[in-house]
Amino acid sequence: MVRTGLEEGCQARLVTMEEPYDEECFQSHCGIPYERNSHWLACFAEIADELIRSLRPQRVLDAGCAWGFLVEALRDRGIEAWGIDISPYAISNVRPDIKPCCKRASLIEPIDQRFDLITCIEVLEFIQPGEVLIAIRNLCNATDRILFSSTLDDVSEDIHFNVRPLIAWLRLFADFGFYPDLTYDASFLTPQAILLKRTPSRLSDEALMLFCQNVRLKIDAANEARRNSRLLEHARAEAESWEAAAAHAKQHATNVEGQLHAIFSSTSWKMTAPLRHLLKRAPWTATLLRRTAKLIWWTVTLQLPHRLRHRSQLLRRILTPQDLNTSATEYQQWIEKFDYSSADHDRYKAMVDQLAFKPVISVLMPVYETPATYLEEAIRSVRQQIYPHWELCIADDASTSQHVRQIIERHRREDSRIKVVYREANGHISEATNSAFELATGEFIALLDHDDLLRPHALAEVAATLNEHPGAQLIYSDEDKIEADRRFDPYFKPDWSPDLFLSQNYLNHLTVHRADNVRRVGGWRKGFEGSQDYDLNLRIIEGLDRNSILHIPKILYHWRAVPGSTAKAGSEKNYAFEAGKRALEEHVSRNQSGRIEQVEGLPFYRIVRSISDPQPLVSLIIPTKDKVDILRLCVNSILSKTTYTNFEILIVDNNSSEPTTLEYFRQLEQDDRIHVLHYPHAFNYSAINNFAAQSSKGSIIGLINNDVEVITPDWLREMVSHVVRPEVGCVGAKLYYPDDTVQHAGVILGIGGVAGHSHKYFPRSHLGYFGRLRLCQNVSAVTAACLLVRREIYEAVGGLDEARLKIAFNDVDFCLKVRQAGYLNVFTPFAELYHHESISRGTENTPAKIRRFQSEIATMEERWNADLHKDPFYSPNLTLDQEDFGFRTS
Repeated sequence: MVRTGLEEGCQARLVTMEEPYDEECFQSHCGIPYERNSHWLACFAEIADELIRSLRPQRVLDAGCAWGFLVEALRDRGIEAWGIDISPYAISNVRPDIKPCCKRASLIEPIDQRFDLITCIEVLEFIQPGEVLIAIRNLCNATDRILFSSTLDDVSEDIHFNVRPLIAWLRLFADFGFYPDLTYDASFLTPQAILLKRTPSRLSDEALMLFCQNVRLKIDAANEARRNSRLLEHARAEAESWEAAAAHAKQHATNVEGQLHAIFSSTSWKMTAPLRHLLKRAPWTATLLRRTAKLIWWTVTLQLPHRLRHRSQLLRRILTPQDLNTSATEYQQWIEKFDYSSADHDRYKAMVDQLAFKPVISVLMPVYETPATYLEEAIRSVRQQIYPHWELCIADDASTSQHVRQIIERHRREDSRIKVVYREANGHISEATNSAFELATGEFIALLDHDDLLRPHALAEVAATLNEHPGAQLIYSDEDKIEADRRFDPYFKPDWSPDLFLSQNYLNHLTVHRADNVRRVGGWRKGFEGSQDYDLNLRIIEGLDRNSILHIPKILYHWRAVPGSTAKAGSEKNYAFEAGKRALEEHVSRNQSGRIEQVEGLPFYRIVRSISDPQPLVSLIIPTKDKVDILRLCVNSILSKTTYTNFEILIVDNNSSEPTTLEYFRQLEQDDRIHVLHYPHAFNYSAINNFAAQSSKGSIIGLINNDVEVITPDWLREMVSHVVRPEVGCVGAKLYYPDDTVQHAGVILGIGGVAGHSHKYFPRSHLGYFGRLRLCQNVSAVTAACLLVRREIYEAVGGLDEARLKIAFNDVDFCLKVRQAGYLNVFTPFAELYHHESISRGTENTPAKIRRFQSEIATMEERWNADLHKDPFYSPNLTLDQEDFGFRTS
């Protein structure tokens, strides 16, 4: 066969291509180290058995055979098998008797034999994009069947040159007449594996896309199975731990009982009976004796100071809730994969040099009695910024420790960008920050606490954002905490979420303001110490367009966890909570009406908003078909528990036939608040709700599933109080499964490919990611199992899509249309209901339902593709594989 010029060039590059695939690669890129061990031998033995059973091959080529485990498993079972791999290291580890059957070669070289099956498992993504067509042609020329698997397209590693979605691979193979065997299940290999066969019958691109969607469903199912397995294993471990603790407690009780028996039987107990009688007659004597004895013992043993300190630490440890949000090991893995490292320094420096707009950023740092080490590190973190156009404005608030001035003055002598003012009297944090601000000449100001740290690339990221968004008024970043050299508890924040900000000051660190805005509101106000920045932010954002508030989803700030800091524990500063509450009360009084309450169990806020009188009419639309017990539970809970009175219920009957259901409809119509409508067509959730909306009378439309059950009596009032806000579109409730685990707490785009429910399956009592299960917040979408929206908005966006989204994702699509129209969607945890999910309609498990579901997925991907890849109210640093706010892993 004559080689083209491209092939000659590819052959010349073989030496450089094989270099990455050394021992380190096989040890670190395969999950479990790739070596001759029981795991890999058993794995490939199972694969070989299934290949022989289902495909009955005679001659097999394993393209990318690595250590030849599949080749040896097939040959041990009497199949003529061969292998090729580009890595000399891998080939050198092939079993000695199999080595003649495995050789070093590349798929960009022609394959000089014919095989009735070629396995190509996670190989083509390692070939440069410009050469992959040669490799595919060589594979297709050598066989009529290819068992193919490729790395998922959400994997990003240096050695994966050519990761593509499955549809892209199928289109390339289709050019050579190879199409997927729709009847063959190759998931024993990997969830995304497929069998490609040479066939004269061409499949349409639409059929290939549908096939890919089916593969994605299998992958999601496999991920869910793994997650459930991990949960089950965790539950088993928890149960064993509780059993061990119970056994230990029982043994301890037995020991204590024995000790008490020994005491009561002892001679000393009997001899001291008169003294105990005296103490009962004169209780003050007992107190005096106890205090005297304790004081003598602690003084003699010289343990009083130590014990006081130990008890204080122990009490704080007991009263401080354990971190529920992060795993140290998982976070360290995230840092190693995705975070800034010193290797990025030159790249950032080159980026800064190319910036057209290089504003001066004034870093404000009020200082008071800062420990020397912390102060030194804080100043150095500014001086080590990659972005050079900064000034550090320090205001010392009358510190008495000599080291404070000495450290500041040394740095000021060494760097002219450092400015200092020494206040004559201590004025606390607000006045000290204002003094630092008076030194500032920059167009933007950044805030740095005197014992915290800026990341080296922090101001470079800010400057880059200002170049990309010149109209930015306020910028904030993600943050983590630091104690000694340990980093922990990262807060991966959403983009600007006004409702979340009114629940907690999640902006926190790093926050950058346009200096003129700070001057406009008069700087920091005395009397709000502890929440002085929250107060400033509240006053500034009142005059900003929400699109001018930008989020950098990167860790740019280390918040030092020291005793007395709110980084250590939110309960350390109660005065900070009270100051924040007063700031929020003033904000509400300036802009709306309502009262502020503390969220139970958290140092965060809830705004109980006022509703106009008379109350607006709410039309609750409930589609249903038979299952009268479910409907009765729903309707009765609404009628008997709901405190909000101005509502109507529209029951939409979709072909009910059971006599008990029809009788119940007749009973319901005796209530003036209830109307029964009949929709005598095939089930189409979108069409049913649109039909009922036309017959409703309320200015507010409520979409309600027939399998929900009210928990909190003021659920409807709470939801109405948000939906009447002019800036709000859809409002969703917090829903639980009957076992009191979370079913819905807002919808996150991208999870599972389209969308998933936030915190799904979390216990009802869980606080959620940084308290978000207890906080009102903005989300991209909410479920239509319980959704409120104003009529004019419902009609303006065209209601639910009854043509292409008849059953699934119509609520997500609707919410995205509302968001696209400029409204905010809101999730409130203060409206709680049970959701007995899909009881009346069943599961999606028939071929027709699966095909319909796949078409609805395709509609969402076509219509909202960009949005599904980035939910503004969820961090790109968090996983899209699960609904638990875990860290991104790839």
